[in-house]
Amino acid sequence: QERFYPLPIQNSEEPDLYISTRAAVSGISWDNNKLDFSLSFPEGESGYAVIACIDAPDTVVLNGNIIEKTSNLKKSDKEGWRYQRNWLEVKILSSKATLEIRGAKYKYVTSVRKPASSLQ
Repeated sequence: QERFYPLPIQNSEEPDLYISTRAAVSGISWDNNKLDFSLSFPEGESGYAVIACIDAPDTVVLNGNIIEKTSNLKKSDKEGWRYQRNWLEVKILSSKATLEIRGAKYKYVTSVRKPASSLQ
């Protein structure tokens, strides 16, 4: 079951940054373009964390190690990350993890890509 954690951006009126994962999330911190949090998946399981409304990061650190950007996380047998269409996806192979996203900024996202000219 996916869990959504609205994370308010400091000095912002709207909580527009979201973390989605099957894991329990704790220790969320957002400061100076660095997002940190811990994940706890059910014992013996692993999975993904998706962060929406964030710009592409410079570096992603998982459990103290820099992980590589990859174009296809599902086919990879290693931990890694990819960025596409306003969200960051991180593959995590351990049941407990700490995640640090460096150099990423909040990015305003709307679900409507183009204003509609008519309702047909």
